[in-house]
Amino acid sequence: MPHYRLHRDPRSSHQQIAQLVRRPGQGPLLDVGAAQGMLAQLLHEWGGDVALDAVEPNPDWAAQARPFYRQVFATTIEEAPLPDATYRTIVCADVLEHTVDPAAILRRLRRAATADALFIISLPNVAHLAVRLLLLAGRFPRMERGILDRTHLHYYTRDTA
Repeated sequence: MPHYRLHRDPRSSHQQIAQLVRRPGQGPLLDVGAAQGMLAQLLHEWGGDVALDAVEPNPDWAAQARPFYRQVFATTIEEAPLPDATYRTIVCADVLEHTVDPAAILRRLRRAATADALFIISLPNVAHLAVRLLLLAGRFPRMERGILDRTHLHYYTRDTA
């Protein structure tokens, strides 16, 4: 069973990001932390013709994503041999909170981006009502996925993002 599932709700982050990148002239696009390639799958379903590359450190997920991308870097973003000044759109969907130094990652991605690149970044909001209720109950459980994912190294609110 995949760790991540494609969300079909039009208000989901998957759908909102896909809507942003399916506009003409958004490629080439780099999908950082592509998981099993859900963004590319959505774009292919919609008949998208954006040139897509991906970075995915999990080798099994990278293999699953490979059919949907022209190139998959099966490594961490820190180690990916990204070309300079190439990508017009860079997507970091729920990725930066897993990295040791998010600012360094963004500087690295800036080098891979064109001068007019669009960055699409989503971060989980630790101030979400569900987390606040858990804290009120004296709990801060580490979970397999979601806002309190056990692999998160950073937590963000709207103000700290």
